Amino acid sequence: MNDASYLLVVPDGMADWPQEELDGQTPLEAASTPNLERLCEAGRTFRIQNIPPESPADSGVANMALLGYDPRKYYLGRGALEALNLGLELDDDQVAYRCNLVTVDNNDRLIDYSAGGLPGEVGAALFSALQEEFGGEKYTFHHGVGYRGILLVREVGELDCSRPHDEMGRPVQELLPRGEAAERLTRLMWASQDFLREQPENRALLKTGEPTANMIWPWGPGRLSGLPGLKERYGIQGSVIAGVDLINGLGQALGMEKIDVPGATGGFDTDMRAKADAAIAELEPGRLVFLHLEAPDEAGHDGDARLKLEMIEKFDSEILSVVYKRWQKNKFHLALGPDHYTPIQERTHVKEPVPFLVLDGGKNKYTCTESGSREAPFAPRAWNRLAHWYKENGEF
Repeated sequence: MNDASYLLVVPDGMADWPQEELDGQTPLEAASTPNLERLCEAGRTFRIQNIPPESPADSGVANMALLGYDPRKYYLGRGALEALNLGLELDDDQVAYRCNLVTVDNNDRLIDYSAGGLPGEVGAALFSALQEEFGGEKYTFHHGVGYRGILLVREVGELDCSRPHDEMGRPVQELLPRGEAAERLTRLMWASQDFLREQPENRALLKTGEPTANMIWPWGPGRLSGLPGLKERYGIQGSVIAGVDLINGLGQALGMEKIDVPGATGGFDTDMRAKADAAIAELEPGRLVFLHLEAPDEAGHDGDARLKLEMIEKFDSEILSVVYKRWQKNKFHLALGPDHYTPIQERTHVKEPVPFLVLDGGKNKYTCTESGSREAPFAPRAWNRLAHWYKENGEF
């Protein structure tokens, strides 16, 4: 029986490239992060590779690796994990697609993968309208958080779909689903455009000048199947604290308890202090607490270096300050670091190794930044090292 306490903290997409507007520093390097620096002094910095070369640069893949699971063997697909978090049960002939509400311009170019960071109540109303108009035996729509939702599909397999956050500015016609029976999903996408334009929520957004949610974008297909849980794999229980369906679904797929935190939105307004307090409250012997923060990744997708810097500083002051104070009193096993890079220049994920910090009382030779970790020890298969960390009572 493993009676150790573990806290894994993941600031999603925090790693970045040097930015001219930040005098050649990354947002992490330019940010004021006194608590990260204190933690870094008490641990060891590594460079770790979370995403295998043959896997997509997906947050689900990278976070599965951080939980010690080889994503090449275990990853179910984003749609399946998010469906699990929403409590959806899939039949054998159903595929779950992540479904974004996006903005397409008058020339049918994809210009915003999130319809301007759509408020949750607007997203819920539009998904409800989509279900009423198009839902039935073949398709069912389910709202998640904000612009995010799930589309369950029959009679169409797992198609090759473009990820909308990778393709902004390109013509929709070049990005449509590919594969057998893809034309069925394509017809639904075009039909949704005509329908959504006329919805009162979008008419209201149009009057204010805000981006409208005028098309659905299915992607990330997957099917549900059983995975070995943390209890079976490491002999520990788990809690997941996140504001996005993907991470909550991943945690639940591995048998972790989802902790609902008021104010955890998955956006820039998320209540970071409340998430940190909830994580500390969950720490107990024989438990892994997985604390995930989406905000740095969203800033990367938006291409906003200063907003990303702001989110990193807020992460340090509102999450890491709480974690550091508790760790000083009770030296639980702590690891933290981003799942992947989300460079401002690219506005999407890339597969570079990320800086990663493990607190084990060692003397650190490196900082936990992109340039500061360049010469740090390298773990090319993070899932193996993290699995060892959980199994061997914090030895990384």
